[in-house]
Amino acid sequence: NYEIPADLKFIYGVFGDAKVWARVNSEEKIVMFSAELKRKSIFDVVATVVEEVEHYKSGFGDCSREFQQHWINLYVREILQKNKVQL
Repeated sequence: NYEIPADLKFIYGVFGDAKVWARVNSEEKIVMFSAELKRKSIFDVVATVVEEVEHYKSGFGDCSREFQQHWINLYVREILQKNKVQL
């Protein structure tokens, strides 16, 4: 049930640093996937899609405390919901 915004576009290609698997451009509503990602496992691909969509949804950048907290909150909400716990 993970929701991906309908207005978000995904493209694939070669760009920037080969160590960067993906990057989101929130203004243009585009997630760019690096050719490097094709060498990764399906788990890594799915995790990368979720990460970039969450960057887009939250507006928080890589390596920021805000994004770290967003990720923690998302994870904890999922655990609580799965276990039918209301706080």
